[in-house]
Amino acid sequence: MLVDPPPRDSVLRPPWARSVTFAVFTPLFALMALPVARGPFSLSTLAALVLVPRLVGGMVFGALGDRYGATWALRHCLGFGAGTSATTALLAVLPGSLASSVAVHGALLSGAAVAAGGAWPLSAVLCAGGAEPNRRGRAGLAPQLGVLAAVVAGAGIAVGSRHAGALLGVDAWIAGSHAVVAVGLLRLCRVLRAPMRAPRPSSAAISLRSWRRILLAAAALSTTFAVFTMATAPVATMGAESAGPPLPVGAAGMVVVLGTLAGAGSLAAVVSDAYSRQHIVLAGTTAATGVALTAVLLEPGPILLTSLLAVPAALPFGCGAALLPALFPADHRTICVAMSSALGAVGGAATYAWAIVDADPAVAPAPAAPAVLAAVGCLSALCIRAVIRDTRRD
Repeated sequence: MLVDPPPRDSVLRPPWARSVTFAVFTPLFALMALPVARGPFSLSTLAALVLVPRLVGGMVFGALGDRYGATWALRHCLGFGAGTSATTALLAVLPGSLASSVAVHGALLSGAAVAAGGAWPLSAVLCAGGAEPNRRGRAGLAPQLGVLAAVVAGAGIAVGSRHAGALLGVDAWIAGSHAVVAVGLLRLCRVLRAPMRAPRPSSAAISLRSWRRILLAAAALSTTFAVFTMATAPVATMGAESAGPPLPVGAAGMVVVLGTLAGAGSLAAVVSDAYSRQHIVLAGTTAATGVALTAVLLEPGPILLTSLLAVPAALPFGCGAALLPALFPADHRTICVAMSSALGAVGGAATYAWAIVDADPAVAPAPAAPAVLAAVGCLSALCIRAVIRDTRRD
C-alpha cells in the first residue's frame, strides 16, 4: 500500500475526529432541514447547493493540506465553518427580512458545505493515516460516526425550531444552536494547533494513476452514498409541510437506518483490521446489489427497502475512510481523498434522483427504485474489482 508514516504532529485521535465531523456537519444538516420560513429548496437545487460546494471545499482545503500540512489546513477549515455558523446566528436575530431570504439561506448552506467538504477528508487522512495498521479501520470509522451523529443533531435543531413556538421562537432557536456550534468549532481550532510546515513544490500534480483511482473509488462508493441519501432524504424534506411521510414515521426509519450503518459499519471496521478492506467493500456492494435485485420482485415498502440496504451498505461505510488514504501517494493524498468522497456523494445523489424522476413532488419522494440501485451496484462492484487489480501492482 501507499500509506507513508505520518509526522508525529499530523495524527488525529478518533475522539477528536468524531468531534470535528460532528461539529462541521451538524450546521449543514440543520440548514438543509430548516422550516419554510428559511426558504426550502427543491431536492435538485438543494443537491446543487451542497454537492458542488462540498467538492470545491475538498479541493481547496485538500490542496492546502497536502501543501502546508493537514492539521494546519484543518484548523483553517474549522475556522471557516465557525464563521459560517456565527453568520447564521447573527442573521437569525437581525431585524428585517434578510434572515429569511432564500438567497442568504442558500449562501449559508453552501458555506457550510464548503467546510464539510474540507473537514471530512482532512480528519480521515489524519485519523486513519496516523493509526497503527492493526487499528486503522477502527480509527477511520471515527469521522463516519461523527457524520451520522450530525444527521440526528441537525434534524433535531430543525424540528426544535419548528416546534419552539411561543417558548423561544424560531429565530432564537436557530441563533442559539448555531452560536453554540461556532464556539465549539473555535474551541477545536485552539486544540488542533500545528505549525505550518514547509510547503511542498507547487509542481506536485496529481498523477494519471491517481486520477483513475479517484474515479474508480467514487464509482465504487456511489452505492453506499445512494443508501445514505435515501436515509437522510427525510431531513431535507422536513422544511416542507406537505412533503415526506409523517414526521414520526420518517424519523423512525432514519434512526433505524443510521443505527444500522453505525452498528454494522463498526463491525466491518473491526474486521477490516484483520482482513482485506477492499474485499469487504466488494462484498458489501455485491450484497447490496443482490438485495436490490431481490427487491425488484418483492417490492418492499420505502422504509423497509432502505433498512435492508443499510446492512450491506454499512460494510463500505465502515472501512471507506481507512481505505481511501491507502490508494494515493502522500504528495496529493488529501485532495484525492476529498475528490473521491465528493464525487461518490454526487454519484449517490444522482442515483437517487434517477430513481425518483417519475415521483410526484407533492408527495413524499419514493426511495431509489431497486432496479436502478441494482444497476449502479453492479457498476460499483466492477469498479472495486478494478481498484483491487490496480493496487496489486503496488
